Amino acid sequence: MASSPSKPAETLRLRHIAQATGLSIGTISKVLNGREGVSEENREKVRQAVSELGFTRWPTMKPAENLVRSITVITYSVGTYGGTFYENVVKSMIETGRRRGITIEVNMLMLPLGQTDISDMHLFQNGVPEALILLGVDQRPVLDRVAALGCPTILVNGIDPMMRFDSICPDYYLGGYLATQHLLDLGHRDIVHVGTKRRLTLDLRRQGFVAALAHAGIQYDPERHYVNIGSQVFATLDDSILDSQIDASGKLRSTAFFAVADEVAINVMQKLTVRGFSVPGDASVIGFDDLSVSAYCIPALTTLHSDLTLLGQLAVDSLIDRAANPQKHISRISIGTSLVLRDSTASV
Repeated sequence: MASSPSKPAETLRLRHIAQATGLSIGTISKVLNGREGVSEENREKVRQAVSELGFTRWPTMKPAENLVRSITVITYSVGTYGGTFYENVVKSMIETGRRRGITIEVNMLMLPLGQTDISDMHLFQNGVPEALILLGVDQRPVLDRVAALGCPTILVNGIDPMMRFDSICPDYYLGGYLATQHLLDLGHRDIVHVGTKRRLTLDLRRQGFVAALAHAGIQYDPERHYVNIGSQVFATLDDSILDSQIDASGKLRSTAFFAVADEVAINVMQKLTVRGFSVPGDASVIGFDDLSVSAYCIPALTTLHSDLTLLGQLAVDSLIDRAANPQKHISRISIGTSLVLRDSTASV
């Protein structure tokens, strides 16, 4: 069934057994460590492979770096999102992989944003991955199929409500709270969140917004405090999104806008300007993500910053650790967000 690797016995790796059995590293690790969740048939495959490979003892766990040779990153194309957020995270993942001696393969989904019926042909273009990072991809049908693979997987900028996978995200709730608190500190009380509930990671910003209002004694009213952009692409919002914020006399109903993302915030500023309003003279605007362009638009955008380099590094290192220790409890990691003060917000 198996051929002996051309290395001494002490360098046995789980990948040799995986190659011989066709089983995932996670499954093999469970067998070698005597854990449950593996059929007797697969247990026997592992035992037979170890025997036929010529080893007289169970292999010991090696440093985590030796357990994964390649990681597949599945994400939407930059063109789909129209921004550089994911591009910067992927660059960090590739650089971290290079330092760890791991190949990072990126599978760009050239599909409409939010499409849930993603075929295996699109998801697994190069076959079943050894280890997997889902970057901004957390639709339930996709997660169900990935869970069936059994390979080490981590979600980045995504959340599995069933907690089957580790995940790493900026703390969007905190960011929403900080953005709103900044506007409150400037004296604003009529504040609108321009956002969407199409993904939990996006709606968490609204939840932080609501919490900050409540802390200031302001009861959240969706009719007054929320503009829902639905499934619109951030970079190309409809001109009508601000119609509800202008009264019959042509005046703004609100003095400040907190946008779910920088691209949305820049859109809001442009649409206010076209209608004859000034930013921040007539209305303050704050974004989220601190995209590079945000520092150079007019006015420069106040926003929330997350360390995308750290996000990419943590993703790769956490996935390596998951491959080495598949029995660990599932965890969710939040990285901090910080306020970046620029010119688009001012006191009332």
